[in-house]
Amino acid sequence: MKTIEIKEYQKEYKTNSDASESVVVSIPIVSSVDGVVDKTEIITYEFDKEYDQYFCYDRCDGIVVQLFWHAMRTKYDNIVCKYPMSELLWYNLTYNIIPQIALCSEGKSKKVSLDVPLTKEQYHPTRPGMGMSRGIDSFATFYEYYDFPLEDYRVAQLTYYNVGAHHGQGVKDRTMRERYLGQLVGTKAFCEEYNFPLLAIDTNLHQFYFDMFKFVRFDRTHIYRNLGCTLMFQKLFSKYYYSSSYNLNQFEVGVDLDHAHHEKWLIPLLSTENTTTISSNQDWERIDKTRFVADKEGCNNYLLVCFSEDKNCGKCEKCRRTLMQLDSLGGNYLDKFANSFDLKEYYENDRIRWFNDIDNLMVNGLLACTYVEAFYEALKNRPELVLNSGHVTKFDTPLKLSVKTSGLNVRKNPELGSPILYRMPRGFKIECDLECDGWCKVVLQDGTIGWSLRKYFEEL
Repeated sequence: MKTIEIKEYQKEYKTNSDASESVVVSIPIVSSVDGVVDKTEIITYEFDKEYDQYFCYDRCDGIVVQLFWHAMRTKYDNIVCKYPMSELLWYNLTYNIIPQIALCSEGKSKKVSLDVPLTKEQYHPTRPGMGMSRGIDSFATFYEYYDFPLEDYRVAQLTYYNVGAHHGQGVKDRTMRERYLGQLVGTKAFCEEYNFPLLAIDTNLHQFYFDMFKFVRFDRTHIYRNLGCTLMFQKLFSKYYYSSSYNLNQFEVGVDLDHAHHEKWLIPLLSTENTTTISSNQDWERIDKTRFVADKEGCNNYLLVCFSEDKNCGKCEKCRRTLMQLDSLGGNYLDKFANSFDLKEYYENDRIRWFNDIDNLMVNGLLACTYVEAFYEALKNRPELVLNSGHVTKFDTPLKLSVKTSGLNVRKNPELGSPILYRMPRGFKIECDLECDGWCKVVLQDGTIGWSLRKYFEEL
């Protein structure tokens, strides 16, 4: 039998170079096979001393959440700990999450049992919290809950965790921790300006996974890494918002997929009797989030989407897709981000070249769907940016068309399955100056732009 055992938590205080004090919690993790120890590794968590009162030294919720997926993936039989686990979390892991992941893994993982005592003890925490990485997703969550109409849901605590997101791409001569500390400076500045407390946690979790399991995939474990840290502080968080990536119409489950594809199902199941974990951002796509935060001063001045730098490089793929999405919104949205990007460089050297390459980006770019969103927004707001696309036809003289069917859907985007905005009756007349892949641009009476299939019109 292969077993993972969580040993006794160890704590020490540390005085930093700036005279501040922090706490370092070390948790030994022991791997054994048939009772014989084959490996011991230690996970460490460092945070400001003021948050020591909120750390749950009396239960194992957070560390189990951070361990169970890798234990399943590397075929461990059980996780053992003397500290109790919240009953609700144990139930959801044992009867929902673990069985479903094992079922969908095609034999690549196995069910792991959680051999721990249980508790329903209440801490009565009071602060709704969220992660503040300063990306589009986190700013969308921040402003979604900043002045929420229900007081108990208003965000009151921000966090920033070093759990592996800073592995990055294009990093040269910088460790993951150096990137974390470098980007933390901007997050601290944002929190100070907007008067929000910040819980920053520095961990060796990414390296621990490699040392213990020889298997590290951030995209398949980021929810467990981040919410595991949160659940170590259940005395602090009444609710915790996790910024969404995908909606339920993109639902998929599998150990070889980014588990953000099933986060709308997964995240609520990681709640406890004390801390409710919530997937934020409603039904928004990334372009909706971008539009939502594009005129928010805090986002304008502090946005950070870059793969590897402490300020946006303006060249990596994440910077590129963000610049193009902001540009596609029209108006002067992009100009508001002069403190976050080198807009002169973008306008003079990148803009035309990148939009001329958008057909390729929509197929081969990182998270190509975000370029599709930029393409659709540009069609509505800045069609001149995408006229070189092979998907677009611009008419010098608008076509005069009439609906020839009993009812014709006007959709949000030029694709089947896109939300329906309006149904035009037979004989309804439009003028169309733009066509995309057989879809005619339709301008509704309120100025909303939609799309209908060309084949259902007759030319007048």
